[in-house]
Amino acid sequence: MQAIEGDQQKVYWPRAVVQDTLGFIWVAAGDGLYRYDGYQFSRKKWASPTLEKKHTIVDQMWSDHYGHIWITYSNGGIGCLNPFSEDYWLLPHGQDSTNSLINWRIKDLEQDQSDQYWLVGDQGVDIIRAFNFDARTLEVEHLVHQPGDAFSITPGYNYDIAQSSDGSFWIGNRNGINHLNPKTGQFVNHQNNPGFPSDTCRSIAIDSKGTVYGLFSYEKTFYRYESSKDFFLPMPNIQFSGGNKFYGLIDSSNQMWIVETGFGLYRYDIEQQTSTFWPAYKENSLAVKGDYLGKPFLDREENLWLPGGFLLQKLARTHKEIQNRFFPYGDRTRIRGAWTDGKDLLVTSLEAGLVWADLETGDTLRWTSENSPFLFNRISKVCPIGDRKFVISGRYAIYLLDLHRQAIKRVYQEDGVIFRNVITDQLGNVWVMGTKGVLGILDLEKGTLEKYHQEIK
Repeated sequence: MQAIEGDQQKVYWPRAVVQDTLGFIWVAAGDGLYRYDGYQFSRKKWASPTLEKKHTIVDQMWSDHYGHIWITYSNGGIGCLNPFSEDYWLLPHGQDSTNSLINWRIKDLEQDQSDQYWLVGDQGVDIIRAFNFDARTLEVEHLVHQPGDAFSITPGYNYDIAQSSDGSFWIGNRNGINHLNPKTGQFVNHQNNPGFPSDTCRSIAIDSKGTVYGLFSYEKTFYRYESSKDFFLPMPNIQFSGGNKFYGLIDSSNQMWIVETGFGLYRYDIEQQTSTFWPAYKENSLAVKGDYLGKPFLDREENLWLPGGFLLQKLARTHKEIQNRFFPYGDRTRIRGAWTDGKDLLVTSLEAGLVWADLETGDTLRWTSENSPFLFNRISKVCPIGDRKFVISGRYAIYLLDLHRQAIKRVYQEDGVIFRNVITDQLGNVWVMGTKGVLGILDLEKGTLEKYHQEIK
């Protein structure tokens, strides 16, 4: 993702990914929030210029059961977005108030079985007992360290929170793992085994059996908590590089996915106790790109989305290879849109024109104004119409791409009109939109546009 300011080009990295209840993918990047509709990305702009300026660098995101998108920022604070209305609320923050949060730098959010929100961060735990987005009201309970109270949460930064099937909460902390018993309301602290380098638990994951796993900074493996012994058992057949930042999650087949920032991606089969490693920077199909890998995300189809570096990568459900890699025409190419059906990938770019790639064979083709004199580089929207054919909107013309023939041709243009979009309706009609009030149905064979003249309100 890239942002252009004047004559300077700034490239920002994606940091987090979530999916809303409508199926849209939301991506948190260094320059704001983006929504992916399966074809292209669109950037969310806040209505308030002050909000836009102060809350640009997004850190983490979560989607709740109601479809709200919760967003934290690198400079602190958390906001809630209604993706249906695109209404946004920056939650209040203040000390010792039941109507505001005590945490300013929030690292994780969990919606519990009673639809209450648990937020962990620099000060402790915020529990939002009641939340009314439209009325902009909330009731919050704070859980912080109490000196002299052995059953309060331990001091230090909190990084992760997870709820197990029995309703209890596990919180990754700078001083180990805190376990909150919902019946007694008391915390029990479990530190790493004596003699190990670190007690800092960066990430917690819980499998379908309720087993708790912890990822600790600077360790060479991750650990399974044995409640009967109050002991962390190291997991075999996996070797980390000794990094200090980890993210972990478990999919429906009990595969543990672990990001070690700066080193790569691991998949661990909990039942078989075997692991696979996708190293960063290595030039092979089982490689991830970028050094600052962020928190992974599993969508509804259990495709793994991996933000980090200067791109967003996607690991298909088959878990065989990373599908999205560096665009082959330079990492500073301004990509405007993309489309894929899992086999064909089409990418439009200001610098590279139109690029097609076969995701199975790796073959590519590229159309630019150099090898197709009529084609302008400023093309954006790709619209599939079936039988491997696509209608593409350019700045000054509409094009038809036939992948069977591997050919592209211009089918319509109009003097002085800048084309903005092209879509198909349920009847298969191709609708074209542009400046000067241009809106109509395009006849691809005749190259004519039947304009819609009725006033649009």
